[in-house]
Amino acid sequence: MKVLVVGTDAKEMPEARQCPDVRYVTDPGKVRKGADLALVAVHDPADVDRIRRTRKRLGPDALIIAVEYDPGAAPVDAYLEAGADDLCRAGADLDRRIPLLVKRLGDLIARERRLKTILDTTVDGIIVIDDRGRIQSFNSAAEKIFGFSPSEVIGQTVGLLMPD
Repeated sequence: MKVLVVGTDAKEMPEARQCPDVRYVTDPGKVRKGADLALVAVHDPADVDRIRRTRKRLGPDALIIAVEYDPGAAPVDAYLEAGADDLCRAGADLDRRIPLLVKRLGDLIARERRLKTILDTTVDGIIVIDDRGRIQSFNSAAEKIFGFSPSEVIGQTVGLLMPD
């Protein structure tokens, strides 16, 4: 599991050193996809934008935790609206939660890989859509049936696959 620490004082987040594969960046603009967990340092309300930029770079699948150094720096809703999945305080709170997060997220990643393998090796075309009819996943058999790659259809409405 890949962990990313984002923030101006990211190197000062010693709690993150207990993660197996951790990388530090000071600028969210340098964030690259591939991180499973991002710990974003938040010192004041202006840092909420750091969460927003990190979410944009990592996409919807990464878990983003806002790590607050000054309790009450911004309303909790501001962190969540910016794209954080959770909030914790720097120090003992984070130190206690990291091993739990790493274990839980590792288990979820392993389960997701197993499910993806099952979906991709079945001979039936499987398409998962959300409540608005947008395609969420598209397996290999569906690619062969419809002639589209997942990157072409994910996020599109299922009507794309229906003949006129």
